[in-house]
Amino acid sequence: RGNREVVLGSVKVRADTIRYATTELQQDTDFLRRVVQINPASFQYISEDQRRSRDVATLAVKMDPRCLEHVAGDLVGDRELAMTALRIMGAALRYLPDWLCTDKGFLLAAVHRNPETLLYVDDSLRKDRGFVLAAVNLCPASLQFAPEEMKADREVVMMALQAEAEAMQMNDEDGVMPEQPRLSASFGECTKREETCSSVFCYASAELRADKDFLLAALEVDCGALAYASDDLRGDEELVLSAVRINGLALAGASTSLKERRSFVLAAVRLDGRALVAVSNPLRNDREIVLAAVHARGDALMYADSSIQADKEIVLATVKNWGPALRFASNDLCDDPEVVFAAVQSWGLALQYAS
Repeated sequence: RGNREVVLGSVKVRADTIRYATTELQQDTDFLRRVVQINPASFQYISEDQRRSRDVATLAVKMDPRCLEHVAGDLVGDRELAMTALRIMGAALRYLPDWLCTDKGFLLAAVHRNPETLLYVDDSLRKDRGFVLAAVNLCPASLQFAPEEMKADREVVMMALQAEAEAMQMNDEDGVMPEQPRLSASFGECTKREETCSSVFCYASAELRADKDFLLAALEVDCGALAYASDDLRGDEELVLSAVRINGLALAGASTSLKERRSFVLAAVRLDGRALVAVSNPLRNDREIVLAAVHARGDALMYADSSIQADKEIVLATVKNWGPALRFASNDLCDDPEVVFAAVQSWGLALQYAS
């Protein structure tokens, strides 16, 4: 009972056997840290004095947030310790005292760190429109865990979209890097979301995702919203062209049939060259389509096939209109005096991209 390795081996198999260790071991904080690391469930069986220890309790909660239920003394309802648990598991909210579970400021801070927390907030707040608006403003991904009626609320969904757009603004350090299509989103501390979801619009109700007027409003804020619209809207030529007119990157969310139709793609890239990013490889290698795209926006060259980026005629025409496009030309063309000179004539700083 006083042999450390024997007790540790026993605790690994069964958590409650820590109760049979000698008093000396049960009062040894360093030893109890090892015990908790081996089997976090043993935390509930150690002495109350040790469950008052911030050091031991913090380690236990980090190992298993459910240990929050067994902390003692001043640690019950301790905000710092509670937040440690909630960062890992939103369901840990059920182990907090009622007074803390109704503290709006604390709950919003918790949702900001882990949107899943919203799922476990009491219905009196979870169904409170003002509270949910504040939650999605802090952490757009929390819309995923909002009640269904909130996912169908236009203002709530739009708030989430606007907050997401602000969080996703790129740091354009040199002022010439074009906007990129998003494959995933990040919101500072608020990072948990479905890996395949690039827009919080995916959490909106089916009704809103099939609402043409709301979708157009959403696209003004988030070009990725089209990917989560209803199938009918994703295949609606008029609507998709309207989306492309707002932001060419929106074409990525259109139906496959539209993105493979040459005539439609040509119309799309003429509106916004960035739409080239979403077309199939054969069409991305189509000279007429690429010329139309780079004529509309020089930065569309970055989305062209590598063979096009090595096409002197197309690159020359592009850099004459928009010098920064030189950064997307092939290495050989970046070493071509005629191409480099044309780019520099358009934008002096293009020289930085020459070989």
